[in-house]
Amino acid sequence: MQLLGKPLEALTASDLEAFAADLPQEDRFIEYKRETYGKSDARDELSADASAFANASGGCIIIGIDEKTGELTGHGETDPDKEQNRLLQMLSQGVAPIIPNVSAKHIELSSDRYVIILHIPRSWIGPHQVRGTKKFWIRVSGARQDMDVDQLRRAFRGGPDLAERVRAFRNERIGLILADDTPVRLVPGPKLVVHVISAEHFSDDAPVDLGPAVAPNSPLLRSFAGQPGELPRFNLDGVICHLALGKNGSHAYAQVTRSGLLEYALVCPSTDVSPGRPVKLLSAQDLHEGIVNAVHVTTELIRCGVLSAPCYLMATLLGAKDMALGGSDRYFHRMGRAAIDRDVALIPSITIENFAPSPEEVARPALDLLWNIVGLAEAPEIR
Repeated sequence: MQLLGKPLEALTASDLEAFAADLPQEDRFIEYKRETYGKSDARDELSADASAFANASGGCIIIGIDEKTGELTGHGETDPDKEQNRLLQMLSQGVAPIIPNVSAKHIELSSDRYVIILHIPRSWIGPHQVRGTKKFWIRVSGARQDMDVDQLRRAFRGGPDLAERVRAFRNERIGLILADDTPVRLVPGPKLVVHVISAEHFSDDAPVDLGPAVAPNSPLLRSFAGQPGELPRFNLDGVICHLALGKNGSHAYAQVTRSGLLEYALVCPSTDVSPGRPVKLLSAQDLHEGIVNAVHVTTELIRCGVLSAPCYLMATLLGAKDMALGGSDRYFHRMGRAAIDRDVALIPSITIENFAPSPEEVARPALDLLWNIVGLAEAPEIR
């Protein structure tokens, strides 16, 4: 989440003071509260405000700004950490299902008071209901209103529709890659393709701001672990970054689109098990690093506001039929119990709502699914 062009965690008191000096009106993304939510019916009121954002396009509740005068009043009656935790606990108890990935930050003001900002992301597991009143709310303009029948019908159908749209989109992209219709020409060989699709990709909201993706410290540069490549640049789809182009093409690219998609493609050279043996090996380390790098890049793109959680991660192996996975201790050797049995191996998607753990931990379910292809229940340690 970004406010004033900064991630929520990076905001300072100076940023808030500048924000309050030219305060935008309450709209579908921002709600102001002079005082915190009290004890009388507080849980239902907070749950109604938060669920309205979650059932719409997400937004922020800023506690410590007078909604009528625009004055930056702050709040100072209780310990900010305790108050922040109280609000989050009320939300977890007051809304069904629980809204995922709600975050909070308190910012101390020069007056020894503080402001609390609650970020409520757009939810893709709704609609969310206030437990106490059994009501469904949605944010419209600068207020909340009851969800009507059509809005509820669309919300209840959204989950299954979204899953099907994710599958269809992936199949379309894989078809283009198989037809060599890629943003950068790739050299021949087996390929790992990782798609990370933000659920926002399928919304009708405005395109994302791609500025951070072309900055000198662009997260896309982390895709290639220091290997020589081209600096990120704009293209028709969004922003592209790739390894250096040789005579036959590049060995990898990372493309982020204007609507919230990361496509990471990596050519994986194969090696003979031994002279005269028909089975070729793909480097398990290359595949692991490719998936983990995609998660790492996604985490950084979320931090700078280009993508948003939740995301769907899908890895695909192309052109690797009859090959096996190989690892190395003192020598390169075959791992797994079977060879890859298809030319297009669509590894089932995983849903990622929390990117706080390390990229390796976040990627672990996808890595386990990768090793299912060759007969193992989970990913072994790769050295």
